[in-house]
Amino acid sequence: MTARARPSATGIFVPDDDRPRDELSPDVVKSLHADALRLKRGELIFVIPAFILGLFGATLIVVSPRQAASVGHLTGAALLAVGKWTADWYRLKTMPPDVYFRTTE
Repeated sequence: MTARARPSATGIFVPDDDRPRDELSPDVVKSLHADALRLKRGELIFVIPAFILGLFGATLIVVSPRQAASVGHLTGAALLAVGKWTADWYRLKTMPPDVYFRTTE
């Protein structure tokens, strides 16, 4: 079967074949997965300082809890954001690309 294209009502060419439109080729999925990993690694520039500030805040709360009461919320938020990023990165890193894109739709 050869792939043909026909213009749609909007002027964009759409394929004429009978393949489902939501199915991606394995090469495309691998490429998207590699790009997602690269973008997630690029977020480290924000995650590492948040983690360091969270550790300083946690240390301040442990050392003097009365003086650092207002820092608790910011510390918790920073450490939760770092934890969420870590879980997302681990899930992205360990799942096969086709399974990851099926579960994130």
